[in-house]
Amino acid sequence: MLTLVEIKNSFGFAFIDATTNHFYIGEFEDDENKRMLRTLISRFKPVEVIHSHFISHETTALLRHSSNKPTFSKLKQDLEVLEDIFKKLDLYFTNESDLIPLEGDQNEQYRDIIKTPGIFLEMKKAIMQYESENPDGKQEHSPFFLTLQAMNLCLTYLKQVLLDRTVFLMGNFELYDIV
Repeated sequence: MLTLVEIKNSFGFAFIDATTNHFYIGEFEDDENKRMLRTLISRFKPVEVIHSHFISHETTALLRHSSNKPTFSKLKQDLEVLEDIFKKLDLYFTNESDLIPLEGDQNEQYRDIIKTPGIFLEMKKAIMQYESENPDGKQEHSPFFLTLQAMNLCLTYLKQVLLDRTVFLMGNFELYDIV
């Protein structure tokens, strides 16, 4: 499955293999011929594409005419503030510093806690650094903006199909560099 967000010729994506719970996420700026998007599609061959209304007709046509002919699902979801996306992620994961010891056996105290994947902590750190260096900067220029928008779209879809507590929560997240 591919979730895709597009702004002009920039893309945020999340490829998910629901059988292995592996997530490849990232973003890139493409040329007018969408060569990088074509490369991404040929490497992963999505069977389902989840997108918002922020996808161009050219991109939709390119996906429809790919060799594997994916099915499409459109979600009516606007771009979100990054802070709100991190709040959603916090509903699924816990930072180690937030863990509260439970009463009873010390070996069992954290058995039901799933820590925030390091990739999301690194993204948050990079965004905070960008914001401190560019206090008047637009959020859409911050690092990982489109990546997190694609992850948000992915999470919304997985929640709708009741796979958020299995596929997403048990996900193995990897930043994928298309270049």
